[in-house]
Amino acid sequence: MEIKHINHASLLLKNNQGNYLWIDPWVISPAFETWTQYPSPVAKSILDILNMPKDKISIVISHGHDDHIDEALLNKYFYDIDILIPKFPTLGFYKRIERAVGQNITEVDNTGIHHQGWHITNFIGTASPDGDDTLFTIEEGDTICIHANDNWQDYPEDLVKDLNNVIGKYKKHNRKYCVQLGIADAYPHSYINFDDDNCRQLMDDRVEKYSSAVQNNIQKLDVEGAFIYANQSAVNNQLQRNIDYENDIKHRIIDDCHLTKQLYPGAIVDNFENYDSNQQFQEYSDQENVFDYLLSLYYQDAMAYIQRKHTNPNQFKFEFVAVDSYSNLEPDESKTVYYATKNVWSNILIGKYHLESITVGGLGVINKPTKLNIAEGHHWLTKWAYKKQNMIKIKGVFGDINK
Repeated sequence: MEIKHINHASLLLKNNQGNYLWIDPWVISPAFETWTQYPSPVAKSILDILNMPKDKISIVISHGHDDHIDEALLNKYFYDIDILIPKFPTLGFYKRIERAVGQNITEVDNTGIHHQGWHITNFIGTASPDGDDTLFTIEEGDTICIHANDNWQDYPEDLVKDLNNVIGKYKKHNRKYCVQLGIADAYPHSYINFDDDNCRQLMDDRVEKYSSAVQNNIQKLDVEGAFIYANQSAVNNQLQRNIDYENDIKHRIIDDCHLTKQLYPGAIVDNFENYDSNQQFQEYSDQENVFDYLLSLYYQDAMAYIQRKHTNPNQFKFEFVAVDSYSNLEPDESKTVYYATKNVWSNILIGKYHLESITVGGLGVINKPTKLNIAEGHHWLTKWAYKKQNMIKIKGVFGDINK
């Protein structure tokens, strides 16, 4: 079995028969309107997946949180392929998947199923009191992947017993345990009754608790360690605090949680002892990510349209820029710049928002050179953006892909 980290909680598995399982795809759509992929998946990895024969790939979705299911992508490129989901007691999640991806849905429970050379089992997890989050075990050959997604809490005795009944027949070094780890909600960052010091303390307490739980689970499952994806998302928070989440919280998880290795997009989940997180991050950084790839294509398409339509296109130099915040932007007299946060651009790229969400709606800011009249350029850019939005809705964010 080959296991590749795509991003966040998303893994791509390949078996000896050449069949693939893509788990929890979350590629470009914002989750909860504010979360974006950070780091974004490698563009080549996603393009390779999109170009796979559809009879060779199945989708596994662990639960219904937006950061585990990219409906805009699945609806356009994976409609009516095999979808595997947990067997929940109610049909709400099933109906959501059916609307997004069609009726080829198989529900999986703790008795397991055989599917295209895999044996796949699902267990209700620990992440919520009503059991709406799950773990998957995926077996093939001499290897088992335990995909625990958001279940970093201390596992109860019954769950540990059920999991060990499945994983116990595999050698310790062939048990690949992959799990989320981090703060995956707005508490306490978005709660106004906490000042920055209290907020930091609460976040520290949560990280310490979760890290301890993951280390306990590593021992209970008798695995070499946990490959973790420590909250690989960025959040456009409404409250601006003097807290650097990336350095203060995420890196602490990576540094302080023993027996864990941090995954980055493109990483191969294989030998735990020899896996080098820093080397993998450098390899990731040297490749183009999906967000930059799609924003660049969006800009190039707009530029080509302006070149065709504008009476003097050289007078309308423009740029699309994603920013984390608007607080430190400086005026630029050389070109018009459309600034927005990554979640706004992502919604534009999937066709949910129009470019006018920035220029009219105020979901961004604009730099206009003082002495330059941009009326004609702005007009044609808006016309193009409506055409582009409609095309994205018809063909999808990546356009035509070889089926």
